Amino acid sequence: LGNHEFDFGQDTLQTRLRELRHAVLGANVRDTDGRLPAWLRADTLVVRGGVRIGIVGAAGTHTPSTASRRKVGALRFLDPVPVYVERARALRARGAQVVLFVLHDGGRCDREQRCEGGGITVANRLAALGPDRPDAFIMGHAHVNIALDIEGMPAVEPTANGRGIVLIDLPLTGGRARTEIRSVAAADSLGADAMVDSLVRTAMARVEVQMETPVATLAEPLRRTGDQSPLGNLIADAVRAAGNGDFGIWNNGGIRADLPAGPLSFGGVHEVTPFGNMLVRVRIRGRDLPAFLEPGLERGRPNIHVAGVLVTYDPVRTAGGQITSVRLADGRPIDPAREYTMILSDFVWEGADASWRALTGGAEYLPLRDSQIIADFLRRQTQPVRGDETIRIRSTAGGLP
Repeated sequence: LGNHEFDFGQDTLQTRLRELRHAVLGANVRDTDGRLPAWLRADTLVVRGGVRIGIVGAAGTHTPSTASRRKVGALRFLDPVPVYVERARALRARGAQVVLFVLHDGGRCDREQRCEGGGITVANRLAALGPDRPDAFIMGHAHVNIALDIEGMPAVEPTANGRGIVLIDLPLTGGRARTEIRSVAAADSLGADAMVDSLVRTAMARVEVQMETPVATLAEPLRRTGDQSPLGNLIADAVRAAGNGDFGIWNNGGIRADLPAGPLSFGGVHEVTPFGNMLVRVRIRGRDLPAFLEPGLERGRPNIHVAGVLVTYDPVRTAGGQITSVRLADGRPIDPAREYTMILSDFVWEGADASWRALTGGAEYLPLRDSQIIADFLRRQTQPVRGDETIRIRSTAGGLP
């Protein structure tokens, strides 16, 4: 079970689960009664080639902050390691010869093979379990290819969208496993399954008119490269304008595609912001803006785009006090006593902790959705549209933030 399974709410999720022929696993998910929800399974036992294979699956503990908190609701996500141990012992008692652990959390590795991330932390803990550890640990979520050997335990992660396949050669009679990552290119495709192709074509036909509706013409490509980009600035501007706010915010993780130069349709906009997030208007005093914007810095780098405001930060300072200056977009100072309006997505608002939300004077949900408001904003611009390259969140260290 992954965080994006909650994008359309639990009712839709449960409907989709009932339609599936295969199991969706979330061993560490708990309902308000402390039990596994009735619509989920913790594990499964399958037989392939005469081998009894146990599979335990768990959701990432990050789920309440990487999905809409409102849609996740009261569900809790337990530490997956002790839950795995319990389920793996039960599967082996049922005759499982091999036990695999699948977790919707992952990590990234640098060129020196230094790896970090929630999934990597879990992998190291699993490898230390001795006889209780899984025969193989499969990660996801981070969208990169990883194949690690941690004290003899294969820990792997295939990238997104079927572009990578991880093969694990796991000896049943003991011995070290071997792993291999194979990249998948478009040329490797053999053609669509007829039934799946029919389903996709039917679904696409229902939205074809809307997706092909012209929106604007772009004078240049708008890419999501770097921490601050013209595409991110444009989205923040659109959010601010749609919500009629003093300021706007958009999280970098909510920008999912680049836009090429030339004619742009609604479908192209939808690829950039595909989640259907709604807008929220909050009121905030000028004096509270630095603390409100501070969570937009991660590891000393901006992870948001802003509109209507210029922010300066010092990456050397301790987290919580890195923002050194907040001014209006025209350079004028912020009035500490004035109440301003900030427009952001419901995802960002609901994913924040209570102390962050307490900085505001409350929230007003607006009946405005991401792709539509961005498309409307682009239509109103002088054509062809050019991006704003202003670095709105700037580091005092100099150079690009």
